[in-house]
Amino acid sequence: MSHLLSISLGPVQDFIASARRTRDFWFGSYLLSELSKGAARGLVDSGCCTIENLVFPAPADREELARDSRLNVANKIVAIVSDPQKAAQAAGAEVDHVLDTLFHQATKEFRGCPGFDEEAARLQIRDLVEFYWASIPQTGNWVSDRARVEALLAARKNLRDFGPVRWGSNRPKASLDGQRETVLVLGEFLNSLPNEAARQRFVRRHRLRQGETLCAVSMLKRCGARGHEEAQFLSTAHVAALSSLQHLDSSARPALKKFLDVLADLGLDDEQLSRIPEDFHHPFLGNLDGQFLFEGRLEALFEDRQAANEARRALKALRREVGLRPPSPYYAILRADGDRMGVAIDAIDSAAGHREFSRTLAGFAHQAGDIVRQHQGAQVYAGGDDVLALLPVTRVLDCAVALSREFAARLGSFGREGQRPSLSVGVSVVHHSDPLGDALELAHRMEREAKKQRNSLAVGVDKRSGSEVFAVGPWGTVDVRLPRWVQLLASDALPHGAAYELRQLVVSLGERRQPPKGLVESEARRVLMRKRPERGREKIQEELVQELLANLSSDGSEADAILRRAREILVAGVFREAAAVSPQRAQEVKR
Repeated sequence: MSHLLSISLGPVQDFIASARRTRDFWFGSYLLSELSKGAARGLVDSGCCTIENLVFPAPADREELARDSRLNVANKIVAIVSDPQKAAQAAGAEVDHVLDTLFHQATKEFRGCPGFDEEAARLQIRDLVEFYWASIPQTGNWVSDRARVEALLAARKNLRDFGPVRWGSNRPKASLDGQRETVLVLGEFLNSLPNEAARQRFVRRHRLRQGETLCAVSMLKRCGARGHEEAQFLSTAHVAALSSLQHLDSSARPALKKFLDVLADLGLDDEQLSRIPEDFHHPFLGNLDGQFLFEGRLEALFEDRQAANEARRALKALRREVGLRPPSPYYAILRADGDRMGVAIDAIDSAAGHREFSRTLAGFAHQAGDIVRQHQGAQVYAGGDDVLALLPVTRVLDCAVALSREFAARLGSFGREGQRPSLSVGVSVVHHSDPLGDALELAHRMEREAKKQRNSLAVGVDKRSGSEVFAVGPWGTVDVRLPRWVQLLASDALPHGAAYELRQLVVSLGERRQPPKGLVESEARRVLMRKRPERGREKIQEELVQELLANLSSDGSEADAILRRAREILVAGVFREAAAVSPQRAQEVKR
């Protein structure tokens, strides 16, 4: 008799989000995908399930389940098996094997060294993964069978196993997430290295901070998958700098070489300049991480104050030569999630149909990675209908639109009429030095805002000066207007201060219980008509005022619509700043 088996692995979001560096962030997603792939591989290799009976994921062959394949797998496995208990045991054993292999690779340079508690580390890793499964005999009714097994799995997950902590100690908590005790006393380990040069190389390679403590899970994130091409990942500073480099190509490389020669003369070791994976090489930067373009990051590479000052002067000379302003310190995190996916799955009435749906989702996830790279972004995760990526501010809107169109093209035929799947995208724009956890939280909130309306985009900006501001709307509205406001701000046709005055107008009129119809719009028109651009035109153009106030009735009340427009302009201001180049270079580009 065949059985329908459903497996769930965790933890998911908390594990991914607890990261201090983007490399830790990437590895959390990479590890969960590899563990899920391992579970599916275990089902097939045990003989309990054929490739054809893997429903989710639905690989074309065994090779797609191999370690480090391009297939990204969510934390859910659905399969038709002959012996559910044997299958679940085989899947769990393969999960443990993958975890043990990665941890062995991550800790091989620490084992046997002073300051490393190998036994506590092993116990912490063993307690990391939550593995749950449920199965039922198949009745021939796919819809009811799937509903029953998912209900059983949900009930099993509610009965979590809470065993005693076997690795507890009085050591300090790990500084990455504060959940587990440290298993590596860094000072003791560094003192065991042969000389100061070796200690400095180790600290630089792992980007360790003064006083940082690591538990076993932190060590796995920080040191695991070293041979993987994306294991170095991109720094948030590099992603932020890319917005300002869009006008530079390989013709500016001689100026960069001159700058790097100055750094070498100042005693900067080549190893101290971070490198990026080959897929992310930039025409101007090559394989260099662009974080050194920020003066603060550059000065931190030098212990000697005089050398740091010389390096800063060399950086300013480089900027003058290539026409580069100090880069915008802001970058974007994109989170995308499918709408009505449960409805679409519930409408599938066969295992074959579900496999087709799974393959289509895998195709979108695969293409999503290419779309992110085409927009100079770094994909953290793309599994099923979920996408998580870091992007330059200047490219994130185009990337979000491209992902939405790709999703609609691939999955628009699934589900019932009027309830087709769509993609909602949340974007956070934050300072590259802000805590990664805060940036992720804002992106998550924006994703929730977008999903309230479904098939929508929400963009939130958290500048270091001022409060958060966000713009949200269905596709075809805010994603169209934001680039237009950026263009008008850049050409000085639209004064940036107009947004603040419009927002203040709404606040002032909001004190009236029911403003007369048309009052808010007429007052907004008056505010806009008296604004003067900083340069060029004597006053704001009438056509532009009409454009700013167009279709207000479609956005709810007049006051709410005006407030949304003001927020859009404020968000657009950050995008304009990110794309700014020096006046000299702007004239060259114009010519």
